[in-house]
Amino acid sequence: MKKFLLIMSCTLLVAGLFLGFNIAFVSYPVKQELEEDERNDGITLIAYHQYLINYSTLVLDLRELRTSQASPLDITRMLFQSAKALKDKKFGKIILSYRGSAKFFLDGDYFKDLGEEFSNNQNPLYLMRTLPQNVKALDGTPEFGERSGGIIYVMTKQMEDLQSLHRRWWSNDVETAHLIESLHQKPE
Repeated sequence: MKKFLLIMSCTLLVAGLFLGFNIAFVSYPVKQELEEDERNDGITLIAYHQYLINYSTLVLDLRELRTSQASPLDITRMLFQSAKALKDKKFGKIILSYRGSAKFFLDGDYFKDLGEEFSNNQNPLYLMRTLPQNVKALDGTPEFGERSGGIIYVMTKQMEDLQSLHRRWWSNDVETAHLIESLHQKPE
């Protein structure tokens, strides 16, 4: 019985250390950065290491949208703010997740650059337009790729890619949940 208690105590201690490390070095800095902007009220985006122990992989998990006014612009801004909060950290990749379900990922070097550029007041429209070309499917293939052609064509397609990114990351799931919820509501 003493051996069992010792093993359980050690397990809980190790789990607590991993959790504490996540909170101190990733979750808290992102939470603090996001709370500084009142436009983020009603949206919950949390950051943590994958499985709490894979320190080379960061997960940005969009958990809750308590406002019907949340837009792709809001979520993009929060992604940029998260990158800013963690710009001094190094990750291999950043998983974009919705309610615990991984959807896409970004390379760590791009995320670091994004944080530095956002901190240095790089044109947010440029950062938004070029975000999708840096998004990868979970198998590592580019999800959108770079656009080429005339400037108007390229900018239009980049903004369409940004909208598509958000639909596939979280918006379609939110719309489906609202539809299911409305179907289950009793008529008055």
